[in-house]
Amino acid sequence: CDSIYGGLMRKQSTWLTVHEIFTALNDAGCIYAVLRNYECMESGNPFTNGHDDIDIICNDLKLVQTVLGVPRRFLFPAVNSYYAGFKDYRVNVDIRFVGDGYYDTLWEEDMLANRILFNDCIYVLDPINYFYSLAYHALLQKEHVSDDYQEKLLAMAKKLDVPCQSVQELPQILENYMDAKGYYYTITKDPGIILKFEGVDKKRIKKNYFWLFRRHILNLLRRNRRIAQKYV
Repeated sequence: CDSIYGGLMRKQSTWLTVHEIFTALNDAGCIYAVLRNYECMESGNPFTNGHDDIDIICNDLKLVQTVLGVPRRFLFPAVNSYYAGFKDYRVNVDIRFVGDGYYDTLWEEDMLANRILFNDCIYVLDPINYFYSLAYHALLQKEHVSDDYQEKLLAMAKKLDVPCQSVQELPQILENYMDAKGYYYTITKDPGIILKFEGVDKKRIKKNYFWLFRRHILNLLRRNRRIAQKYV
């Protein structure tokens, strides 16, 4: 035992199983949910099929950091990307938290309030939040919607009876859902996140000018190849 914080806490540099990782989070009382791609965590080698990371939303960043013992991947402030040892390789761990602008704060709170238990160990998003948050991520936080995400989103829409026959329909379907829920498009505190707001209703974007300025500074650093790797 390294310390007591919200329950019995274990601190280690290398994790041997997925069950071990999430049992530690659960035992410490962390309120979290895996945002996506948790399905592959049923396998014995979950991070070797193209999704070599863990994406988590939580309500206490420092608690999750401490439990997992994760060092930062980059030096630039507020880039919430870390890594953990898993067996004999590294796994990237991206930790999102309520109020960080990764999604609208109200939406992040709803995600955690409606989380469900997967495989008797891992808290994940419920199907509705999973579908719409994945659509938001694919459409607005990626350069393009990958074939993998297109296939997955259309399959999820069919299962949830969402009237979506093509990826081209997703932006309007997403906007309708966000409007009904009172969610906004948001600038992320983490300046390393791609933001593609072209085509969205500008009135529904919550702006944060300090976070936009930090994003501008990071983009300037990216242009200097000799130092950029330390920051992004």
